[in-house]
Amino acid sequence: MAIRFSCACGKEMQAQDEHAGRKTRCPGCGAALKIPGRSTQVRPPQGPKASRSSDRRVDYEDDDKIAERPARKAGRMEEDAEEDREGERPTAKTSGKAIFCLILGLMSFGCNLLTAVPAVILGLLSLRDVGAGKGRITGKGLAITGMVMGLVGLFCNDSGIGGGFGIIRLKDASQRQASANNLRQIGLGMHNFGSTHQRLPAISIQTKDGRPALSWRVALLPYLEQDNLYRQFRLDEPWDSANNKRLLTPMPKIFAHPAASDATTAAGKTHYRGFYGTGAVFDPAVTLPQQGGGPTLGIRFPADITDGTSNTIMVVEAADPVEWTKPDDLRFDPNALLPKLGLTDDGFNVLLADGSVRFIKKPVDEKLIKAAITRNGGEPVFLP
Repeated sequence: MAIRFSCACGKEMQAQDEHAGRKTRCPGCGAALKIPGRSTQVRPPQGPKASRSSDRRVDYEDDDKIAERPARKAGRMEEDAEEDREGERPTAKTSGKAIFCLILGLMSFGCNLLTAVPAVILGLLSLRDVGAGKGRITGKGLAITGMVMGLVGLFCNDSGIGGGFGIIRLKDASQRQASANNLRQIGLGMHNFGSTHQRLPAISIQTKDGRPALSWRVALLPYLEQDNLYRQFRLDEPWDSANNKRLLTPMPKIFAHPAASDATTAAGKTHYRGFYGTGAVFDPAVTLPQQGGGPTLGIRFPADITDGTSNTIMVVEAADPVEWTKPDDLRFDPNALLPKLGLTDDGFNVLLADGSVRFIKKPVDEKLIKAAITRNGGEPVFLP
């Protein structure tokens, strides 16, 4: 026979006789119930919540399955509580020292030791805080980046390279040194020319009728290991004749300034130029054509440099380039302003008559530079 019974929620159920005494769950509310014996008849409560589905049969469960449900529910409650505790944990914070370390590291490229050194110190302190924070403090990457930038900035400033960003300053210093090497090679060529002829080359190689044809730079070629190129020039023709113009490019590397634009170098233009005028190393009043041809000779070397070879400028870095074979240099007038010199705002290199190279910082003392241009002015010259 079927045993009929009801849940407190009003759900009416029935079960077979052999299941009497076992536990089951109400399909309506899920409450655990014990199936009564045959003699027990539980009437459903009267009212609006009472169910009319009195004939609906219910599934039953063994005691062990019913016991499992509270355990699973308790496990889920513990997991939810653990998630709640994790949500309550404080969020990791970025170290303020690491942030300031990065800022000072960036500033060290444009400033001085006042930012480079603090960047390194703050980086070390922030790394210590991150390690002690055990995950509560972050910023290790920022600290390391700031320290590296600070060290690079420290190196750039300590090397005395000057203003601007460190990378740019390093590039400028490299170009300055490379240009100084070019000038030393030009000075060596001048000395070799002077040893051969006892005179320096004139400001230009002249044609038979006395007209400027080619630059003094062409006259130096045999003394700069460029004898093969020199033999291809026609010394009695101007620099832009059909034959000589084709030799304009490629320009010998020694005349290419490292800071010059690619277009300038490709066009065969150089920034290495000399001063010509009365009293200068290149003095138009002193020219000596050679019998049988050859480059035009200039002043006696070193006899005509009475101010001293270490106090007299031979060649400078000019701001405006010119074709390297063209006889076009800087006119010297002691009563006029000097032309613009150098390719940067920092200064410019000069080749002295003794073969040494000096870097002249800007702004320049025009009186000092003019005194150094003249070879026999008798002025005291103290180049920095």
